[in-house]
Amino acid sequence: MIQEKEQRIIRVTEELYAKYGIKSITMEDVASSLGISKKTLYQFVSDKEELVEKVINSHAREKLEEFAAIFDEKKNAIDELFDLIDFIKQMFKEHNPAREYDLLKYYPELYNALKIKKREHIFKAFRENIEKGKQQGLYRQDTDAELISKLHVFRVENIIDNDLFDKEELTSPDFCLEIIIYHIRGIATSEGITYLEKKLKTNELING
Repeated sequence: MIQEKEQRIIRVTEELYAKYGIKSITMEDVASSLGISKKTLYQFVSDKEELVEKVINSHAREKLEEFAAIFDEKKNAIDELFDLIDFIKQMFKEHNPAREYDLLKYYPELYNALKIKKREHIFKAFRENIEKGKQQGLYRQDTDAELISKLHVFRVENIIDNDLFDKEELTSPDFCLEIIIYHIRGIATSEGITYLEKKLKTNELING
């Protein structure tokens, strides 16, 4: 029962942070939205900092679990990357600059810890994908998995933190598709390119 109440607190608070940012939302705002007293809220968290940490970590854990589930040992390496497109679109769609700014300014330790965790998961997933692709003959054997994975992490982070693209561009199917195609073409063997072209020609990604 306590766990259910805490999950509801986290869910409602996350919605408030997503809509209004972190700094402007007080503990009173949270309690009011939940229909409980501040005293009851403080039974679950000692202060706002703990609440922010719980909300941010809960959201990050959920997204990283979704991300990890995409990389399935039963799929080939290129199919894995194609399955990433909807996730990337959603990630760009949910990106909230105001929330990121509040985290960086008022909770820098939490912001940095979260950034490192995301970076490690993305790097690990792409490195393993490259090694799998090599084994399957889809990626070139001379591909430097360590370097390419770092470059991809760098690319993803800078796309999100850059104002060069507007939200409509970031969340368009073509934009996310081009990111994946660009990456695959850079490391694929002739067999990998053939598989990629077949996948694109049949619209397997878009329609299925």
